[in-house]
Amino acid sequence: MYLLKLLPFFIPFSLYATTILTDKEHDNYQFIKWINENSLAFDILIIFLLLSIVLFIYLYRINTKLSQKQKELEEQKLALDEHSIVSITDIKGNITYINKKFIQISGYTEEELLGKNHRILNSGQYDSLFWKNMYKTVSQGKVWKNSNICNMKKDGSYYWVDTIIVPFMKNNKPDHYLAIRTDITENKMIESELEELYDEAQEIMKEKEKLLKEIEKLAYNDTLTNIPNRLSIMKSFEKVLASAIRNELPISVMFIDLDGFKLINDTLGHETGDRVLKEVALTLQSILRKDDLYGRLGGDEFIVITVGISEKKKLEHLCQKLLTNICKIELPPSVQENFGASIGVVHTLAKKSTTCDILLKESDNIMYKIKNSGKNSFLINEI
Repeated sequence: MYLLKLLPFFIPFSLYATTILTDKEHDNYQFIKWINENSLAFDILIIFLLLSIVLFIYLYRINTKLSQKQKELEEQKLALDEHSIVSITDIKGNITYINKKFIQISGYTEEELLGKNHRILNSGQYDSLFWKNMYKTVSQGKVWKNSNICNMKKDGSYYWVDTIIVPFMKNNKPDHYLAIRTDITENKMIESELEELYDEAQEIMKEKEKLLKEIEKLAYNDTLTNIPNRLSIMKSFEKVLASAIRNELPISVMFIDLDGFKLINDTLGHETGDRVLKEVALTLQSILRKDDLYGRLGGDEFIVITVGISEKKKLEHLCQKLLTNICKIELPPSVQENFGASIGVVHTLAKKSTTCDILLKESDNIMYKIKNSGKNSFLINEI
């Protein structure tokens, strides 16, 4: 505290001392004599010199720190300018500052941008409500961010930026806005390409699924009649038999073989034979129940599998209906009288020892019995 009180005297004293030292009329003895006679002045001089040294060191350090900070700020600004698109606008959105990155990406010159409103970059991809919400945010002193903004260059092309707008306040009101943007156009292009590749992949997957369905259809459906083929019907047969055994339900297997079909092919040609096979398939589709299984085993052989019909009369009625409708298929008189179907039926309450092969062979044997005994009829064998 004592030193601080003496501080106002340092400067006039130093001037006085300097005058003494530089005056030619005073020699060294007189100065020393004066110092000896004024001990307080000597103390003050020493203190002043010490304080001057301390002050010099303090100011030097402050100046060094300021230089370092200024250098850091310059480096940060350089890094920011190299990486980001920077602009400052007034509260109305008029541009007051832009960096080189802004000029490079927008395609405008500095003269074309300064004083202009930021709407000059509007791509037209956002409605008025979008910009109203943005202005409402920053006008309340809040930072506004959006990672996907599309702007338009001078040449009309688009570029995308990740944007942050910081309001600077004065008297609790926005004074100006600092906008820092990062160019993400390349990322958007990559993203767009990836989306296109994804869409293409989805289309390929759809085509693949469609192809697999077609292959499955070819694998399990008869290509001529479009009803289940042997592979499909036998696969379903195993499931139906297992369910019938488990639930103790009666099951019947009808083996159908067309009569006179070879004569049709030999005399009328394969086109007529194919038409007959298709009409037989349609007959099965129109007469059988929804849960009944049916299919073409191959050639002119068809199979029908029913579950849950316990009364033999119902099976007889079904077989007769199938025969009647098959015989209604129109053919020339020369082959009509020989055309029909032989239906061998095995009916049973299936047991664990019952297999598909057993039921199929038994119904096939019964069908051949009909063939050998006059054809165009049916026979039901209960086992």
